Amino acid sequence: MADVKREGSDITLVTFSFMVHQALEAASALAKDGVSVEVVDLRTIVPLDVAAVVKSVRKTGRLLIAHEAMERAGIAGEIAFRVFEEDPELLGQLKTPFRRLAADNVPITHIPSAPGTDDIVAIVKDSVEADQENELFTVVPFVRVTSTDLNLKSDVL
Repeated sequence: MADVKREGSDITLVTFSFMVHQALEAASALAKDGVSVEVVDLRTIVPLDVAAVVKSVRKTGRLLIAHEAMERAGIAGEIAFRVFEEDPELLGQLKTPFRRLAADNVPITHIPSAPGTDDIVAIVKDSVEADQENELFTVVPFVRVTSTDLNLKSDVL
């Protein structure tokens, strides 16, 4: 079901729907900096092709899940849980903690802005550079990252 839209070796970027376009755009920008991003388009979240995600993450050693919805109660948490439920040893084999990128958590009366290409580029660079600098880290289930945390300005914010 899932479709690898772009082969890569440095990080797996899992997404679906509109964010696939943003992910491919970010992957192209990152390629110019020598960062190889594997973009996995889930195509559907029910059923969820967990095996395709696990296969890709085993290959790259890094995972970023990006979606348009707010982070709180977003699909990224479910995807991550299912991936590490399917392959519990994978969590300890990651080069850097896995990450998720989503819209800011805001009151429902406010329309959240979805993360954009610049947000994806910044998080991928941060993940790849952390490993290349041999920084020590402790793998934790979630590293909460929002565009506000990174002080990013994108065309959708």
